[in-house]
Amino acid sequence: LLRHTQELQPRPAQQRQTTTTTTTTAAPPQNTNGTREEVLNDLLRVELRDVARDYLS
Repeated sequence: LLRHTQELQPRPAQQRQTTTTTTTTAAPPQNTNGTREEVLNDLLRVELRDVARDYLS
């Protein structure tokens, strides 16, 4: 039954760099945007997993 929800299971998070350095440019560093996107994707994955679990219960 859970075979189809395998893709909804959270993957082990890779170690992320969450500290940023002060720069003189106006744009945020690219790694910060990538980290934010990873965090949002993880949250979405967890949310979808919870919804799928509730639906299948």
